[in-house]
Amino acid sequence: MRRKSLLAACVLLLLAAGCGKQASAATPKPPAAESSQAAKSKPIPGTSPTQLKTLARQTEKKLPGVKFPHFTPFSDEETLQVKASGNVSDYLLSFTTTEQKAALAPLILQKHTPTSTAAADQADAALAYQPLVGTAVELANDITAYLQQQADLSKLTWHQGNYAVTVKTADGVDYAKVLAQNIDHFIHNNTLPSAQRGAILIDTTAAGRSNTVKWRELSAYYTISGVNPMQTLRLAFGVGEKA
Repeated sequence: MRRKSLLAACVLLLLAAGCGKQASAATPKPPAAESSQAAKSKPIPGTSPTQLKTLARQTEKKLPGVKFPHFTPFSDEETLQVKASGNVSDYLLSFTTTEQKAALAPLILQKHTPTSTAAADQADAALAYQPLVGTAVELANDITAYLQQQADLSKLTWHQGNYAVTVKTADGVDYAKVLAQNIDHFIHNNTLPSAQRGAILIDTTAAGRSNTVKWRELSAYYTISGVNPMQTLRLAFGVGEKA
């Protein structure tokens, strides 16, 4: 029952929330310590657009060219904090708020730039771009998803632009369809990061930062991982939007 309530709340959030202009886990390993720099931002009370730009400039000074969101993935009323470490080729941003007391940072954005062909092949495989296999299910916006079922697990996958999108749930096919429809609508009305190839996973069956957005941009690979699916997508849209 607790899981059902949490999942229902998630769907309501996805239905009610816009993103950016419309709305006010495998844990990645941190980059190597060599040639790295680390800093924790000062908390900003609330997070207005002006305050967010200030925080972005502070982070940009430490990591030139960093992908920083143009709107907060959390509520505007919460005090955003960002911990940055690494260098321009390999960095990690940890997003949290002063109101949150959990030991696990709810959102992570990591950049990794492979330095060999073998490392690039490994990073490309880690994107987990999913093929379209299973029973066709029509979604909105002329999207056809493909359903796969195994025991009590339902998985819907579809392609949207250069991204493969996968929704996993253990709460039945009907719920998987509703969740997929909302994710499809959310993505359709917002801008994902430009990518040669990317993959989105919304997984309601696992704990921790089990929701991910991964993509390749030129020679760099990016991973966003989050506890909350909406916040995970909002961070992706935030770094995908034009300033």
